[in-house]
Amino acid sequence: ATGGKLELVTFLVDKGADVDAVDIWDKTPLIDARRGRHLAIVAFLKGRAERQEPGAKLIDLIREGASASEIEKHLILHPEDVQYANADGKTPLHIAVSTERLDAVKLLLSKGANTSAMDKIDGLRPIEEALYVNNEAIAEEIKKNDKVRRDSFLQLCASGTAAAVEEHLGVHPDDLNCYDFEKQTSLHHASRAGNLKVVEVLVKKGAILTVHDNYGRTPLALASSHEPVRKFLEGLTTNPNHAPDGSYEGEEDDIYVDEIEFYSNQEQDYDEEMDPAAL
Repeated sequence: ATGGKLELVTFLVDKGADVDAVDIWDKTPLIDARRGRHLAIVAFLKGRAERQEPGAKLIDLIREGASASEIEKHLILHPEDVQYANADGKTPLHIAVSTERLDAVKLLLSKGANTSAMDKIDGLRPIEEALYVNNEAIAEEIKKNDKVRRDSFLQLCASGTAAAVEEHLGVHPDDLNCYDFEKQTSLHHASRAGNLKVVEVLVKKGAILTVHDNYGRTPLALASSHEPVRKFLEGLTTNPNHAPDGSYEGEEDDIYVDEIEFYSNQEQDYDEEMDPAAL
């Protein structure tokens, strides 16, 4: 495409060459053809691209510098594409981050883009991609979005339905053991509110039972005034050395929420961010 050889491009594509393949600069053949003003190749590649699935088109729009309004028009027609992942595990949010499109990042986040998705090449999540390209503005935008989303999820665990919680975790599985500034996790919130159905969902998903908040209280301790929840948790915590999914063995104090907090490996002190005085 860069060399402007239409016959060769046609031959390669007919033989199965991927029109969406990217080079080390994250550029597709279509982008290179446009830069070289090879209009015949541009028309050919666009025609082939129209046959691709909508999610791949969304990634191309972002790569090619489409405006936020163009991207939004696509998402209105195909809202599910915000969670699309290509063969490399790259989502539209990954691409928006790697191309440093802050406007596209904000739009995708507002549409519920999954910030926990890892690509298949380097195992990077979008925020790690932002740190890799050294774009602090995008990293901060993702962190801010995650905090708002997780705060809403904690409220959902207290007063929402089990179906809503399960749906949220289907898109954002890393939120399972998120916590507030008092180190109260989703299971703390559901237990304190006596929301048994949500407690059951969280436990089924692998929520940690033995974690303590800032005052040394476990979810079971906060469920003391809600007998159904208390009895349910007591039945699970007879042996404190085993989490409900069987994944934990050891002393109770070996597990603490900041071991599972997503940003713990990226920030020097996540607690400073969650401190009420800093909000």
